[in-house]
Amino acid sequence: MLPIKKVVSHFLYGHLFCSLEHSSQNGNDVIYGLILKKNKNEIDIHSNIEEKNVDAISKKLKNGQHVSLIINNDQVLTKSIANNDLDDIKLIYSAFPNIKIDDIYYEILRQQSVSYISICRKSYVEGLVQEYAILSINIINIFLGNSIISSILKHIESDKILTSNAIISTRNSKIENVQKITEEKTITYNVNGIKSSSRELLSLAGALQTIVNQKITSSNLNILKEFQINRFKEIRFFKLFSSSAIAFFLVVLLINFLFYNNYYTKVNSLSLISNSNQTLQQKIITLTNEVDEIQKITEDLLAISNSKSSYFINDIIKSIPETILFSNLDYHPLSKKIQKNKLIEVDSESIFLTGESIHSDNFTKWINDLERKKWINTITVSDYNDITNSKANFKVIIKMKNEL
Repeated sequence: MLPIKKVVSHFLYGHLFCSLEHSSQNGNDVIYGLILKKNKNEIDIHSNIEEKNVDAISKKLKNGQHVSLIINNDQVLTKSIANNDLDDIKLIYSAFPNIKIDDIYYEILRQQSVSYISICRKSYVEGLVQEYAILSINIINIFLGNSIISSILKHIESDKILTSNAIISTRNSKIENVQKITEEKTITYNVNGIKSSSRELLSLAGALQTIVNQKITSSNLNILKEFQINRFKEIRFFKLFSSSAIAFFLVVLLINFLFYNNYYTKVNSLSLISNSNQTLQQKIITLTNEVDEIQKITEDLLAISNSKSSYFINDIIKSIPETILFSNLDYHPLSKKIQKNKLIEVDSESIFLTGESIHSDNFTKWINDLERKKWINTITVSDYNDITNSKANFKVIIKMKNEL
């Protein structure tokens, strides 16, 4: 990886990589997972996770943590087909003849002469992603069944590998058979220097996949993954930008204060001898005008900073469903260009939002939810144009109530 890519990756993902597997044991759901810590060129296990539900998981992860999600419970069906020549859709119909392709997500792993097809209902996958999002956990990668194990087979010295709910038979680092098991058994594996329990083996593979980003399967999950990654980048950027913007704003105020204090001191000094020196009197007038100008700019900045912008923006962001991605948020746009010796004028009643939506019903519900907020006067959807069958551009104008 090039140095610039390493910097961007660290800026975006940090040094902790988490992966969670939703598995089943004797008909009961269980969540196995681990967090990897990347330090320069070394990767170690930072912590292990085993819980019964998503709420318990959220207490073990930091706010905003990115996660690779592996769905490997009873909601996932996996079949093998002895044919690699067919395209994805034909393989799916060969394995599941009566399936409605629009209702499911699929993932296909091709291994020599055998293909492994895993499917899961879209409603379940999207509901699980939304459940994590509500708890400020960002799903950026999704895998179905045991297929992700293929990414680390070459690093495991065994031809029979145990996962949380299956025995994987392999030959030459390729999967030959996947057999489901119900007994609870644990084996420790050494995966290229990382020791991992069989229960967390899929989670290890999922976390490593986020680091190396190697494509090993074909799937229709790509649109959902891309949306989730873009949303994570937006949240990450907004968080970092907000902190930087506040720091920059404070520096600007400090500089203005120092200049103002310096000029004020000079004015006082010159005022003491103004009666005896006409030239100094003129300098005092000049300096006083400069002080007034700086003070006016400072007052404008303070007026904007004391607004309720943070409250309104946060209120909007909290209401965004998973199917909506902002491309621009314009809060209190300038009414006129900034001019010397004049107050900064802004449209204090408007917020402009533009972005993408992949679900029209969720978009309509979101607009209805916004209209019920006490601080909003009117909402106008000025534009909503379909880009593809599953994606549309939108532009929304929010007018706030005058009394706010």
